[in-house]
Amino acid sequence: MKPFSPDTERLVNVILRTYSGVFVDYVNIDEGYLSDLCDMPREQIYNLLKVLDNNHIISYIPHRNLPSITYSRNRVEGKFVTISEDIYDKLKERFCERIKSMLMYLETDNTCRSGMLLDYFGEKTKEECGLCDVCVENRKHEASEREIDLAQKAILNMLDDNRQHPVTDVYQLSFSSPILDEAMRRLIEEEMIKPDLAYIKKYS
Repeated sequence: MKPFSPDTERLVNVILRTYSGVFVDYVNIDEGYLSDLCDMPREQIYNLLKVLDNNHIISYIPHRNLPSITYSRNRVEGKFVTISEDIYDKLKERFCERIKSMLMYLETDNTCRSGMLLDYFGEKTKEECGLCDVCVENRKHEASEREIDLAQKAILNMLDDNRQHPVTDVYQLSFSSPILDEAMRRLIEEEMIKPDLAYIKKYS
């Protein structure tokens, strides 16, 4: 085995002085702390520890940033697990309820999705998020209703002279064609204006 570099020897000495019991059992080490003590970059500390591990001088398990779970008991294999019929029925019922809630969340198009999620987890809110697809669509609908109402008023104002007007005059108003179509449909339905071939006028 090749002799270790001075940096490796310095790291080993620092570990021996800093962590008691390191020869007996696994010990938690702090690579950042070792980096400060050895006056070396943390990445270099990691590489030196890997070299020592590869040469079977130490057994090194690198630090992980991801959270981990340690089971305090042995995991029982599925074939040895028994569930009573009562518990099975309850678990099945809860599973079906979760599936129903998921389908309702996907299929509902008139309730704020954030509100549905909060309700699922037992929280209540009267405010809508204003950001989900349902809230955005509701805002568009409300805006369209306001436009249709304004278009109806504009058409009636134009017909205040009690004269027949060509339908083309309506489409000179500053609204989109779909808004004007719906406004006229509602006015005709409510018998506020009367169509006469290519003309319209107010009901007298």
